[in-house]
Amino acid sequence: MQATNTNGVAQTDWSFACHLSYGDEGSVCIVSRKAGRVELRNIPVSAGTSAAGRPPVFLGVDLQGEAITMDPASKAIAAAGQLPADAFAAYAYRDAEQNHAWFMYDGDKETGCDELNCGASGSSVTVIDVASGQEMPRYLQTICVGRGHHVATFVGPLAAFPDIPQRAFVSNLLDGSISVVGNDPADPQSYLKVLETINLC
Repeated sequence: MQATNTNGVAQTDWSFACHLSYGDEGSVCIVSRKAGRVELRNIPVSAGTSAAGRPPVFLGVDLQGEAITMDPASKAIAAAGQLPADAFAAYAYRDAEQNHAWFMYDGDKETGCDELNCGASGSSVTVIDVASGQEMPRYLQTICVGRGHHVATFVGPLAAFPDIPQRAFVSNLLDGSISVVGNDPADPQSYLKVLETINLC
């Protein structure tokens, strides 16, 4: 919510990043408001593509306005002033309770599998800690689920139902199934692990 003065003029500064996709290429635009002035800036796109392997995953933008990417093989996260030309902008679902972002990968266009992380068994979801106050997002886990497209939702205890366990439900379109993932950091035996697969077919 924005604060307003008596003249009705918004006083709050804000910014957001938007990934614009053009087929296999894209760019990132930052829209911000500072001291009453709205500004638009594009993050420069680097020339060429990644040297080897799968393209880096675009995770977002840091406080300095640099692009944050993750190497899909090493899981190393870094920020740079330029966005790799072949960066993959994965869609994500936010677990607001834990301030985590679950980035979805639907797998190879032909097989629906994430060969790098899951072989021929399915595709993957990567969980990133995006808690405010830390300098960079932190990689937590890559989870192999069914073949995409994926949608995630999160459940946990409620005041009226305190015994509901913390779980994430990830749908797997190509398999017609739902992966049930443990989402309680206090339970290391089940945390960020597939506990069950519900076959909808």
